[in-house]
Amino acid sequence: MAERFLPGSANSQPGALSHEQLTAILGGVPHGIVGIDLTGHILFANQAAANLHGYSGPDEMNGLAAEPLLAALRVTDEAGEPLPWEALPLQRALHTWQAQQRLVRLPPGAASSERWIILKAQPIPGTPPGTQMVLLVLQDVTALKLAEQERDAWMQTLAHDLKTPLTAIRGYAQLAVRNIAARDRQGALTDLERVVKASDRLTKMVEQLGDLTRIQTQGGLQLRVRPCNMVELVQRAVELAQASTTLHRLRLELLVDSLIIPADAERLERVFENLLSNAIKYSPEGGDIDVRAGQNEPGLAYASITDAGIGISQEDMARIFVRFGRGRNVGKIDGSGIGLSFCQAVVHAHGGQIHLESQPAKGTRVTVRFPLLEPASVGDAMSDGAPWERFHLPLTSD
Repeated sequence: MAERFLPGSANSQPGALSHEQLTAILGGVPHGIVGIDLTGHILFANQAAANLHGYSGPDEMNGLAAEPLLAALRVTDEAGEPLPWEALPLQRALHTWQAQQRLVRLPPGAASSERWIILKAQPIPGTPPGTQMVLLVLQDVTALKLAEQERDAWMQTLAHDLKTPLTAIRGYAQLAVRNIAARDRQGALTDLERVVKASDRLTKMVEQLGDLTRIQTQGGLQLRVRPCNMVELVQRAVELAQASTTLHRLRLELLVDSLIIPADAERLERVFENLLSNAIKYSPEGGDIDVRAGQNEPGLAYASITDAGIGISQEDMARIFVRFGRGRNVGKIDGSGIGLSFCQAVVHAHGGQIHLESQPAKGTRVTVRFPLLEPASVGDAMSDGAPWERFHLPLTSD
């Protein structure tokens, strides 16, 4: 066995780090780090490496053979095929004395889910002779890999969602051309109206995606805020939603005639359209959808949308407001997973709240609340055409 050259040991070079200093430095590194001598035995490790291998402390790993430890991790390649010892970066680095790197998977264990790890093996020359070693770094990139998989899945869904209105636009435009050629003016007008509706849907999807991108890159939305009547926004959204379905009956209950709030009317109307669209989409069997608007708390306006659709499990409640997140029970129902995250961002940017209650197979209720304008503020704003800046709300990064 090669001579062990450890910091703080009798054969340390003058000025070398002590064992305590090395432990403190390595302990602050989030990745697993293991020093391995030329015989394949562990010289030192940090706490992250100990945690990965199931040890309470890094000193418990000193002197152990690295091969059985790595074998116990049941490392596989990206496709899930088991990797032999000879294919791992550590063994290859010991054999070739060149840096090696590979992305591997660790299958789920009793107390952990599947993990993705980058194994990096870097040969370290030593002085005096016989003190060479290989530094093995185990970098957990599970979060990055899951984000990459989520992005790829979302891109596929988005491509499908964008293709649907584009296909409709092309199809209706072709029908309009044929009807014009056949001098069927009414038929052509009907087809062109459908083209406009499909293009409007496409425009809204692109604008929504742009808003989410701005939230992520700029930390918030630049709202064009002015006093508006939330009751009117809800009414318009309900009318549009009802026109889009014959399977559902939207029942609107307005408890007051007017709810004046400071809002970006265009974006807020898109919030109500999104929530109603979800209620329709996730009630594939049809049925009643109840919409209410009123004031049940001092200084707050509210609107609620209740459906009797497929519902959402408690396990999925935490992820549906995350961008690209969807319930696992949606099956083949189309969707990109950006609607609720957009709604939450816009509601929060208005200083509002959004709350969701749901039970699988029973339905969902979404409630949004917004601060009302004081009566004096409303009067001033309506009388002098006050600029939006007077009612501008702070940006948020939600």
